Amino acid sequence: MEPGIPNNPVNDIEDIFGAALFAVGRGAKGLWIDPAAVQFLRRQFVTRIGPAVQEPDWRDKWRDEHAYLFAQAEALGRHAARLAKEEGRAFIAGCDLAAAIGKVRGHLPMAGRWCPF
Repeated sequence: MEPGIPNNPVNDIEDIFGAALFAVGRGAKGLWIDPAAVQFLRRQFVTRIGPAVQEPDWRDKWRDEHAYLFAQAEALGRHAARLAKEEGRAFIAGCDLAAAIGKVRGHLPMAGRWCPF
């Protein structure tokens, strides 16, 4: 399928990633996220979400479970922001996200299908 066509897995992955990144930013409360850190999260998502959107019933599962992903992504943003502030930075770096992933991992197991954290 070509980009821009409905039900294109590439578009679906980007849509889900964009929504999750927005939730990370909401949790970060004013700190910006370094572009390299965004790419780190994108790589995490593509490997996890890619196979999920290939399943025929993925949209039904997404409707049931997206709130868990957003809650976990927002928690990730909060933890990463705290770490960045402790280091005296006004932005979240990849190292902050990597450390924060360890903090939030396993707290919301239902997000596991969608969430690489």
